Amino acid sequence: MSNFVIIDLESHRSILVDLNEEFFTWVYTEIREKYDIQILPTNDLSYRDFADVIVDEFAFFTPPEGIAYLLYVDEEVAGMGALRNINKDVGEIKRMYIRQKYRGKGLGKEMLQQLLKKAKKLGFTKIYLNTGPFMESARRMYQSLGFIEREEYPGSEILDKMKPFWLYMEKNL
Repeated sequence: MSNFVIIDLESHRSILVDLNEEFFTWVYTEIREKYDIQILPTNDLSYRDFADVIVDEFAFFTPPEGIAYLLYVDEEVAGMGALRNINKDVGEIKRMYIRQKYRGKGLGKEMLQQLLKKAKKLGFTKIYLNTGPFMESARRMYQSLGFIEREEYPGSEILDKMKPFWLYMEKNL
């Protein structure tokens, strides 16, 4: 059984660091293998150190500016996802990640639907997200829920080195 828990940075910091380290390690490994580009997140930090720094952004994903969830399955953390405000009516899906052993079970779709439901409650009329082209299952899932490809959007936080390989999507709510 799956369960969404709203992230509290103080209580969930170590879990978030672990999840973000997994996320960044996976993404940058895929980029290296598929595009032969070696990327460290920033300032040559390790993935773990970068995760420890970046996890503080979850403190800003609180209503009315956004929200962040941990997804539990049978009391184990299966993934995370967040929503943030980009401007008055536009939100962005951030750091949606399902751990490898839980993929293919519909949990990513559950997370996205939860975030879209909250986006409507927060008054967003449009949602943006970005994804790697190697995330084929995720891209198909986004498209199945009405997301379409678009140009890079203002407020996207993709590293310049990664922009040529990245996809941007949007959905009207």
